Amino acid sequence: MFRSGGAGDPMPAGAALGLGLFLIAGGIVLIVVGKRAGDGRLRQNHFVGIRTTLTLNSEIAWDAAHRAGGRRLSLSGYGPVAAGLLLLPGPSNGVGATIAFAGLAWMVGWVLAAGSAGQRAAQAALSAGDEGG
Repeated sequence: MFRSGGAGDPMPAGAALGLGLFLIAGGIVLIVVGKRAGDGRLRQNHFVGIRTTLTLNSEIAWDAAHRAGGRRLSLSGYGPVAAGLLLLPGPSNGVGATIAFAGLAWMVGWVLAAGSAGQRAAQAALSAGDEGG
């Protein structure tokens, strides 16, 4: 019969390693994408970045959104990286779950902040373009 580990039991080494590496890799991707976005080096695409109707339909909106949200997007990756590093030694199940949740909550919060700042900047850029033209 299968018995799941209790909250105080050590996290299985394979689970700790796999989840830790997954969080680290995902966090690094967010950091790199955020830095490229903030520097204006993330070209318009349908895969990564702040993808809204405004940003996908206008290069001006895309550039404005990513310059405004890039730093926040980059910050979103540091939580999962830290959580992943803390998981590598194999904490208890309860502590490991808390660490993973905290890292993911950090990521979601900053991703939402990046999207919000980007959307506001995209709308402002398009409004300024309408007034100037």
